[in-house]
Amino acid sequence: MSDLLERLRTGLPPEALITDPDVTASYAHDMASFCAGTPAVVVLPRTVEQVQHVMRTATALRVPVVPQGARTGLSGAANATDGCVVLSLVKMDRILEISPVDRIAVVEPGVVNAVLSRAVNEHGLYYPPDPSSWETCTIGGNIGTASGGLCCVKYGVTAEYVLGLDVVLADGRLLTTGLGAPPRASPDTTSPGSSSARRAASASSSRPSSPSNRSRRSNSSSPPSSPPPTPPVTLCSGSWNAVTRRHSSN
Repeated sequence: MSDLLERLRTGLPPEALITDPDVTASYAHDMASFCAGTPAVVVLPRTVEQVQHVMRTATALRVPVVPQGARTGLSGAANATDGCVVLSLVKMDRILEISPVDRIAVVEPGVVNAVLSRAVNEHGLYYPPDPSSWETCTIGGNIGTASGGLCCVKYGVTAEYVLGLDVVLADGRLLTTGLGAPPRASPDTTSPGSSSARRAASASSSRPSSPSNRSRRSNSSSPPSSPPPTPPVTLCSGSWNAVTRRHSSN
């Protein structure tokens, strides 16, 4: 435990580490409280480099890592295990780019779904994936769990809107998939649910569309009353750090 904390401190600012048991307990599980363990530490990185440092440190010490977003999930996927490092990505909440011409948005994993939806709406675009927790859930968590929502019946789930990812692997290496990656014949490593998408992503890009209803109601989780007349915005790589696969000591 002491060795883990000392190594983490070499690459993280003091405010990025939480060790108070009363506080770390609040990060023990998502909306599903079953099978939750006690984390050794909670880290809140703000940069890709800090995520890489956490992953390298955990791998070297054989400590499990559990990634978390807004903890709105109902499956227990973000639940801590005893002695793990909880990697909370909520501080990585920047929208890095919105390109109205290309209908592409580049975001970090901690960007809230509703924040992205409203941001692209200002450009006359629309981001369809709308989980019921869209006002609080994060894009990183949406990608990690292949979230849907009411609009998915017509417009598809998050998987249909991801163009690329920057992924931090367990050993700290940075992998770029999809948009921005060198052309090569390879398996699908970008789609939510693929093996690479379940590692530590450090950037995502997406493409919104022009909605017929220019703004989404902020006090409602209901889908728009009429379909967007042009294709939606899609997510691409940028600085999207969402670890969605546990690094196990086994």
